[in-house]
Amino acid sequence: MTGPFFREYMMILIHKYEAENEVRFNLYQFDNGETLIEEFNKDKDYFDLFFLDNHLCGITGLETALYIRRNNRECQIVFATASDELDTFMVVSPLQILSKSYPLLKSSTCTNAFMKLLFFITN
Repeated sequence: MTGPFFREYMMILIHKYEAENEVRFNLYQFDNGETLIEEFNKDKDYFDLFFLDNHLCGITGLETALYIRRNNRECQIVFATASDELDTFMVVSPLQILSKSYPLLKSSTCTNAFMKLLFFITN
């Protein structure tokens, strides 16, 4: 599943979780790591959670995560990636690594795992 479709899928799941649990998230979307870092630098404690794809325009998701982690050890990072090299992402201690494999995303197991992740973050 490509970036825009996966992003939309995650947004649908987040909004579903919000409706079912009567919570609201402030959601921001960035098209590249540089723009995210620019916004992050305005207040390094503002964001609690980052969903990152490794394949971004410009710097990679991992490079973005390394920058974030150097400046904020408390926020959570979740990678959504099609990469098979999952161990590479462990250097930034991600909360979760989600596979962008289309068959996996269609499964209720993936949806349930994502909803459990949101529950963990809000509790």
